[in-house]
Formats: sequence, C-alpha cells, structure tokens
Amino acid sequence: SPEFDSTAALARLYEYRGLIPYVPGTSWQTQFGHLFGYGATYYSYLFDRAIASRVWRKLFAHDPLNRTTGERYKNEILRYGGGRDPWKMVSTLLHAAELEGGDAGSMAEVGRWKIEDEVSFPGRH
Repeated sequence: SPEFDSTAALARLYEYRGLIPYVPGTSWQTQFGHLFGYGATYYSYLFDRAIASRVWRKLFAHDPLNRTTGERYKNEILRYGGGRDPWKMVSTLLHAAELEGGDAGSMAEVGRWKIEDEVSFPGRH
C-alpha cells in the first residue's frame, strides 16, 4: 500500500519489542547489503578501501596517534553513526569539496585514487 511507512512500523516494533530504542532519522531496513550479489559487495569493498587508504595517507600516516587528528576523525566521521550522509562526512574530513555530492563525479574521483596504505602489510603498523 502507498500509505505504508516501513520506518514508522519499525519504530513501533522497536518500542514494543526492541532491546534498544529506535534511533529517529534512520531507516536501516531499506539498506540490506545481502540483497546484492557477491560481485557488487566485492567491488564496493575495493571502493571503500580506496577511501580508507586516502584517509590514512592524508590524516594518519605521518603520526597515527596524533590526538588532534583522532579527535577530528571522531568529530567528522564517528560521532554521526549512520545518521549523516557519508559523502559529506568524507568530503569534510578530506577537505575535498568534489566528493560532497556523492554523484558519478565523486565516484569517478575515488576511482582515480589508488589503494596505497601500508597498514595491511605485515610488520608495517
């Protein structure tokens, strides 16, 4: 039915049966990763790896335990949980306005990056 609101139904279910309260503004039920095939999740892993690599190189590679940088990461990325547009968060964190839209141009920009972190190499962290 066009009147059905799955988010409102989920919020009611959380109130009735949930162990934790519903978080307003979220709709995780619309974002099931398992509905996609392995290929899609594999390539999204590589895409996310490119973003993580860029964050590592730009913010943490030279001083991984820097308190100011860690606080910045916490305030720009972690504090929102899943409640803010990830493209805007990464754009702000990296001072990369070209990523803010999260559109095809943003994806193409990330696609040009390389996965150059050294975190995954044994003995390098």
